[in-house]
Amino acid sequence: MAIFKKATKEEKTFKPTDLDQMSREEEDRKKGFMSMFAVKRTGSQLIITKAMRRAAAALIALLLLMMGASYLIAALIIKSGSFIVSIMDDIDDEYAISLSESPDFAVGSTVLKGKPVDGMDNITYEWIGEDYDGDVDGVDRVDGSHNGANYVAYTFYVKSVGKKACTYDAVINIVGVAKGVDKAARVMVYKNGTPTIYAKPAEGTVDTLDYGADENFISDSIVMRTRTEELEPGEMDKYTIVVWLEGWDPECVNDILSGIMKMEMDFTVLLPDD
Repeated sequence: MAIFKKATKEEKTFKPTDLDQMSREEEDRKKGFMSMFAVKRTGSQLIITKAMRRAAAALIALLLLMMGASYLIAALIIKSGSFIVSIMDDIDDEYAISLSESPDFAVGSTVLKGKPVDGMDNITYEWIGEDYDGDVDGVDRVDGSHNGANYVAYTFYVKSVGKKACTYDAVINIVGVAKGVDKAARVMVYKNGTPTIYAKPAEGTVDTLDYGADENFISDSIVMRTRTEELEPGEMDKYTIVVWLEGWDPECVNDILSGIMKMEMDFTVLLPDD
């Protein structure tokens, strides 16, 4: 019967080279662990980067939405009133003017507002007279805001209310235009019963004055300017402003459909040393 002897553990002598080898293996294990950690960390950074990109995209979308809302608000402001009349400066008691929709000046003001016309269609000058028994000048005989179906009409008065005679300038400014609707617009200004029709100069060889206008706009932003000299205290000037789209104008085309135009008439008293 064979007897098996348990093998005894063999003692091993470590050399300096063996210790160096073990150290290198230990460092390799550590590097592997750190590499795994680095991979995990990189993955976390990618997740954070994606989240930041989503947040940035959401912020950009919000800013664009806000810009769109701002544009919509601006468009609504332009469309909310078609004609505003205002006195620009505060003048002392010696030189002053006041505005009113009635000649008795029961209510004087420094700002007046005409009503807008939505969905204005093109017409021609003579058609305005259809609302006044065929007489276009009838539009100058109604006070306040009296728009037609396809034109703006506003009559008001300017009165000298100071202690001395005053001189003032009046200018009609275009403060809002969309889709080039001003190209076909006509602005008729009655001053003390005398009308003048203004139009924007046409491009090319077409002369707007051949299509129902007396004078061209002064510029793209200014329709007309007028001055009253030495208006005595208690005296007044009467104005009627009529605006329409002239159907005979070559630039009255479908491209200006849904266009918007807003104007202001500003009055400035000129002091003697101006």
